[in-house]
Amino acid sequence: MKNVYFMRSIGIKNLQDKMTAQLGLTPEDFGIASSVFVNPMTLIPVQEIDRWYSLLDEKTQKPNIVLEYSRSIQLSQLGALGRWLFHNRDLVSTVRRVNVALGSLQSGGYLSASMTGTLIKWCYHNPNFSVAARVHDSVRVAIFMLKILREYLGDDFVPSRVMCTGKRSDDHLYEEYFGCKVEWNHSQTEVWFDSKVRQSPPRVSGAPRPNLAMSYHELDDYLNMPSADDHIKVVYEVINYISHDGLPTLERTAQIVGLSSQQLQRKLRAMNVNFTQMMGYVLSSVATKHLRNGVSVDDVSKLLGYENRISFERMFKKQRGITPTQYIKLHL
Repeated sequence: MKNVYFMRSIGIKNLQDKMTAQLGLTPEDFGIASSVFVNPMTLIPVQEIDRWYSLLDEKTQKPNIVLEYSRSIQLSQLGALGRWLFHNRDLVSTVRRVNVALGSLQSGGYLSASMTGTLIKWCYHNPNFSVAARVHDSVRVAIFMLKILREYLGDDFVPSRVMCTGKRSDDHLYEEYFGCKVEWNHSQTEVWFDSKVRQSPPRVSGAPRPNLAMSYHELDDYLNMPSADDHIKVVYEVINYISHDGLPTLERTAQIVGLSSQQLQRKLRAMNVNFTQMMGYVLSSVATKHLRNGVSVDDVSKLLGYENRISFERMFKKQRGITPTQYIKLHL
């Protein structure tokens, strides 16, 4: 099985919301079910994000759409996660925290910062996107990094240097936003700034700090990032993602993990499980969340793609030992 990496929906959610509102396009137009974006911690296979990026070009015919829409997204829109990331006394602490947090927001990529002379080089690298998608992803992250720097250094802050992967022809649009020359076709994304500003406090220093509280469910979601070599967990999360489009299939799961259907079946058998068991385990877990939120048994059955309630109840009882109705009575 090839390595399968994930990104949380929060990585593209605000951009997706803006396109939905301003262009009249739905998430489904970009190949991802709307329900994926309900929970910002939902894991999306990077392969699907790659396809999402490619459909940006096809559907909008706007090569600079990531710059156009991302520049107006506020860091406050990151919710509980944002409160934790930016709850620091100085810039360098925030940079370190963001670097560490990336591993729980997406896998297969990394953020790092190093000091060279009087400069700090803040770098992002994710080799798991196609060449066409990598430029969109590079611009997205470079804008995010600049927003963090301006949160501490002011809206007029200009970095010393910005480098992106891929190439855009409208250089002036990017140079106008970043305030400096933007260099293209680099192996990774880099934003450089003067090391003298690393101890800078937030712009609104001394202002009331937001509550950092996360619910247990939010914390569970945040900590849930499978390692690429944990194949059982990877298949689990791929099935979980596919379930947003209806009843998951062996063929669709195999496609995302880079195997044929027969190869995936053999891989699962070697781990003492089969696809039907995995799917039942995943869907019963999804079902319990819906049931706890007051969704009716009939509606849960339809949401998961079952043709009738009886099939859903049979699967649920096999996995949980009780019927969905009994589960509701027991837990609520």
